[in-house]
Amino acid sequence: MQVLCDAPNGRGGTWNRDGVIVFTSDSLIGLYRVSAMGGSPVEITKLDTARLEQSHRWPVFLPDGKHFLYMAANFNRQTGVNAIFLGSIDSQEKRQIVSTNANAAYAEPGYLVYLRDKTLVAQPFDSEKYVLSGDPHPLSDQVLYFAHVGRAIFSASAMALHSSLAPGYPSQGITCASRKCARAAGPQWISLIRAVLQFSVPTWVVRPH
Repeated sequence: MQVLCDAPNGRGGTWNRDGVIVFTSDSLIGLYRVSAMGGSPVEITKLDTARLEQSHRWPVFLPDGKHFLYMAANFNRQTGVNAIFLGSIDSQEKRQIVSTNANAAYAEPGYLVYLRDKTLVAQPFDSEKYVLSGDPHPLSDQVLYFAHVGRAIFSASAMALHSSLAPGYPSQGITCASRKCARAAGPQWISLIRAVLQFSVPTWVVRPH
């Protein structure tokens, strides 16, 4: 085991194919990058105090390995602050993508998966122009959500979406065997959901913010 750098109160990280890790080492700061070989972390996002941002968290790389999505958050009940932004490891580029109170994920063949109110939705997303289009399609209204850290428990991939449901809710749905199948499904891609019944509590759940 190799220690890359300190992250005493982290709020997520993402690793690209070039060995760059984007992460946050504490709950009330911006995002940093560090090499998978270790070294000194370099700050790559700064909190926008004009927007009353208090934290950048839950980063996830997009397919190009250069751009990433992350959540900008405020935990003092300031409305209109919490949102998913686009960032880049090569520039100071910053663009708001969608307002939400939780993390988001990209899923092939081109969807942004995020929490809208209390419902997990998927909306067409261009991973080259970095814009949403069309309408969000509801996936589930029973996804576990921890408001005090702004985290919904799900993950997405090219094959399927995996979501943790609140205990007691049944799983349903089928999986698609290929990207071609998923693309053909269009709005009906909600059939890609696979519910994960096991419920576990990550360490960050018990820590505020």
